[in-house]
Formats: sequence, C-alpha cells, structure tokens
Amino acid sequence: MVQGNAVTSVELDTTVLPAEDQFAFWRESKAELTGVEFTRDEPFKDPFHLKRQSLQTEKLVLDRFAVRSASKASTTEKSLGRAELNLIQFIYQVSGGNEAAAFGGDTRTMKDHDIRAIDLLRPFSTENSGCDGYTLVLNRTQLLSELPPGADLHGLILDNNPICNMLKDLLPVFFRELKRAGSGEVSILTDSLTRLVIDAIRLQEIKDLSSVEISFQSKKAAVRQYIEQHYLDRDLTAERIAAELGMSRSTLYRACGIHETPRRLIQDIRLSKAAGALRSSRGRNIGKLAYDLGFSCRQVFARSFHREFGMSPGEYRNEARVRHRQPAPFDCGADVWSHYHTYFLSLCRP
Repeated sequence: MVQGNAVTSVELDTTVLPAEDQFAFWRESKAELTGVEFTRDEPFKDPFHLKRQSLQTEKLVLDRFAVRSASKASTTEKSLGRAELNLIQFIYQVSGGNEAAAFGGDTRTMKDHDIRAIDLLRPFSTENSGCDGYTLVLNRTQLLSELPPGADLHGLILDNNPICNMLKDLLPVFFRELKRAGSGEVSILTDSLTRLVIDAIRLQEIKDLSSVEISFQSKKAAVRQYIEQHYLDRDLTAERIAAELGMSRSTLYRACGIHETPRRLIQDIRLSKAAGALRSSRGRNIGKLAYDLGFSCRQVFARSFHREFGMSPGEYRNEARVRHRQPAPFDCGADVWSHYHTYFLSLCRP
C-alpha cells in the first residue's frame, strides 16, 4: 500500500503478452508477491486471459478484475511464510458461476454476487473457471481490532443483509470515485468503505440493525438506499422500511437525520427525482409524473414541489429548458450511484 493520500493505479492485461507466456507471468508474479500458487488443468502455455486494474492507497487496495480462463489457487504454510501478508482479502464475484473453495477442512461454494473473506495468513485453495468482480484488501490487524475478540473471517461469506447489499452496490462506485478523487477525498472514501465492511460483518453476527455496534453512518446510508430503490412504491411507509431493514422505528427516525421523519425523506427523494425528470423531458404529463412518483394527486405534488423549489412543476420545466441546465445527481436519466459520492462525503465530515 502507498503512503499519504495518494492513489496509485496499476493495470495488468495478460493478453498483451505472447500466449505461451501469459499464465507463467501471472503465476510467478502472484507467488512472489502473495505466496499464492496458481495451477491449471490446461497446458501452461495455453492462453490465459486476465485483466486487472488495482487502486492502491495507504489504507486499502481495491481491484477490478475479469478472468476468462480457468485456474486453481492455493497456499500452504510454507508459501505463506515467504510472503507474510498481514491482510484480509474480500472477493466480490459479480459473475462467473460457482467457485469451490477449501479453508482447512471446510469446503464452501462461492456463487455470483457473494462476498467472501480470505485471511492471507492462513492456507486456502480455490477453483475457478473464470469470473468478473472486485477484490478489496484491508490490513488484518486493524480490521480485527474493530471486531469482537476471536472473530474468524477466513472463508466467511457475507449474508445478504442491508449493509452487505449496499456494499455490493457501492464497490463499483468507490472504485470509480477513487480513480478521480482529490487528495482530500481519498481518506474519506477509504474510511467510508472500511466502515461499511466492518458494519456488514458486525450485522451478520448481531442480526439487528438497531444495535449500537452498527455505525450511525451505515444505518443512515442503508435507509436512504432503501428509499432510493423503492421510492416508486406507493405503499412505502416508515413501518415497511423499518421491517425490511430489521431496525426499530426509533432507530429509523434517528437515521433520517435533518429530514426529521421517514415520510419527509421519502418526499424529498421523490421531489428530487421529479425535478430531474422535468429537466430531461419536454412533453411528459405532469399529472402522470406525479402519480408515477407516488403522490396521491397532481395538486398535492404541485404544492409540495412549489414549497421545495419556489415555482410550479411547469415553470421549473420551462426555466430549465431555457437555461439548458445539466442533469442533477437525482436525475432519473443519470447514473443513480453518482449521488453516493457526495452523500458519503457529507456523512464522514465532522
């Protein structure tokens, strides 16, 4: 890992090498750096297609990878002794099918959209026919210090709890934002990502999002993400949000922060979506837009919109057309996850 608030980007593409050298290059570089030994059933000189971009910071390493060839990876006490990496690696497999893995005497199968932890100080073996995904590497000592004594992460597959699901959605966002982050943002982004991982692990053990063991930042982000994903549902209520996220009603209200109530937060998000839709569409019927966004009628939507923006929906659309305004983060036609960069910065600032 690098020093300070810098981000170092390292890219690897085995396809630029002669076919007969591709697997050998990958195998030798990994064995030297990590103690992981790669083998394959196919002849070693057959093509081995792998692309990886690694973003290295002082606190973590975040990779994006695409492997199109089968291989097997393993470590032993002897090979680990050469590397001595005090690291925990989290692998998020986006696609590629099932992967068999053994951790001591325990054999597990990793499926698409799983996140699995590997303690790089302990032996393991895996088999993979090719996959796409992300890997996140964190300092082992620092991570375990944030977890209950005796926590065993080796081979752990994270449950589909609200924070883990948010982590899966946001890993591509963090990767993208780290590539273009300024020096003042790198530490904030890496701390946010580390906190999400810690809270996802804690929630897997506690099974209660209301627990004081889960950071307020993660609770707040989980609430907002759930509303972002379900704001079109007309039956979206505080009771439903609390039940789906597994938190108490009082915790939900505290997580809404300055918005004071879940209902107000739902309305704010719907109004922001409406503003984006009005900027990006010319002839869309305002009454239908109001209904589609969950408002009971056009009149209620118009009053709420005027209170928020100081003008009617029609006036807002006309003014935006004249000024040729760019889409805002909540624009229905924009990348929805671009919002989270600003959001996480606001969460982590004092």
